[in-house]
Amino acid sequence: SAQGLLMPRWIENGVLVVKPVPRVVSAFQAKAALMDAGLLADVETAMAGAGPLAILAWAEATEFHRDSPTISAISAGLGLDQDAVDALFEAAAIIRA
Repeated sequence: SAQGLLMPRWIENGVLVVKPVPRVVSAFQAKAALMDAGLLADVETAMAGAGPLAILAWAEATEFHRDSPTISAISAGLGLDQDAVDALFEAAAIIRA
């Protein structure tokens, strides 16, 4: 089912490619993907200067939604474009504790 997934599409060699991007990952998956990408320390530093709600969300959320204000703030603070954030969500979704 496509419910719960963003569905980016493009044409590659004349074929429509549909690549689902997870809309939600666990906090562990998100932080592990950031660690694997070498970005976790940068996010931790950025979050220290974020607003109180973002700090609370980063510390206490059990999952992160792709379209959440916290993800928007983190990606903007790190200068990540939408494709980079999608790639992090894709990487996070396959990480298991």
